Amino acid sequence: MSEKPAYAHSKLALTMWSFGLAGKEQDLTVIAVKPDSLLNTEIAKETYSRSLEITGH
Repeated sequence: MSEKPAYAHSKLALTMWSFGLAGKEQDLTVIAVKPDSLLNTEIAKETYSRSLEITGH
């Protein structure tokens, strides 16, 4: 499996697991967010720039 389908499958698996857990736990709220929808936020910019500093890229 190539990189993109593997990534998509992992995100789907995490979402399915989260909703399954929420079905068992009445006090748990699950919110699914498309990861790239967060990339244009200040926190994403700060986090991404820090990871570049740490890895040296």
